[in-house]
Amino acid sequence: MCITFNRMAQFDTSSSIDDSRTALMGRLAQRVRDERNKKGLPRRVVSERSGVSPRYLAQLEAGEGNISIALLERVAGALDVPIEALIAQQQISADSDAQRIAQQFSRASADVRRQIVSLLEDKKQADIKAGRICLLGLRGAGKTTLGRLAAKALGTPFVELDSLIEGETGMPVAEVLSLYGVDGLRRLEAEALERVIKTDGPMILSVPVDLVEQARPFGRLLARFHTVWLQASRRSMSCVYATEAIRRTQWRMTSHRLLRTLTR
Repeated sequence: MCITFNRMAQFDTSSSIDDSRTALMGRLAQRVRDERNKKGLPRRVVSERSGVSPRYLAQLEAGEGNISIALLERVAGALDVPIEALIAQQQISADSDAQRIAQQFSRASADVRRQIVSLLEDKKQADIKAGRICLLGLRGAGKTTLGRLAAKALGTPFVELDSLIEGETGMPVAEVLSLYGVDGLRRLEAEALERVIKTDGPMILSVPVDLVEQARPFGRLLARFHTVWLQASRRSMSCVYATEAIRRTQWRMTSHRLLRTLTR
C-alpha cells in the first residue's frame, strides 16, 4: 500500500509540474505575440535583433518551444520589455514610466510605500464620491426640501430612497411597513440603495435615518457618498410629528371605510 501511495504521489506531483509548465509556455507565447504585434514588428525583425531564428520564434509563439533563460532575455530585449513582463503570472506593464515607478516603489521604505498606497486609495475614493451627496436626518429635518433646492442649484438629480421604494412597490412606505414589517422594509431599502450606488454621476440622495442601523448598506453608502446630517428645531419636529399623526389617523379611517364597503 505504501508503494502504491508513493507512486500515486509521484504521479500527482509530475502532473502538477506539467500543468504549471504548460501554463507558463502558454502565457509566454501569448505575451510575446502581443508585444510583437503591438509594436508592429515582423518576426524577421525580432529575429535579427535577438539572434534567435524565425523558426524558433514561431515555435515560441505557438507555445511549443523550450527556450533557455539566456535566449528569452535576448527576445525580451528585442521587444524592449523586461523579461519578467513575459513570464510573470500577473500582467506587468511594459510601459517604461510604469516600470520606472515600479522599480522606485520596490526600493522605497515600508513607510513610503504605505504613504503612496494611502494616497492612491484616497484619490480613488475622492473620484467615487465626486459630486455625490447624501442627506440624512430624522423625518421632518428638511431632507426633501433642502435636497430639491441643492439639486436645482447644482444642476444634479435629486433622488429619494423612499420614493424609489414607493415606485417599486406601488404603495406608500407606511403601507409597505405595515404589510412587510421592519425586516421587509429594510430589505427593500438595501436593494434600492444598491441600485442607486450602481448609477454613475453626481446626485443628491435622501435616505431614511434608520439606514444607519444596517451595517452593510450604511458602509456602502459611506464609501460612495459624502454624507450630511441634518438637524431641525424641536418645534419643527413637533409640527411634523403632529401632521404625521393626523395623516396616519386619516389613512386608518379611510382603510376602515374601505373594509366596511367591501364586506357589506
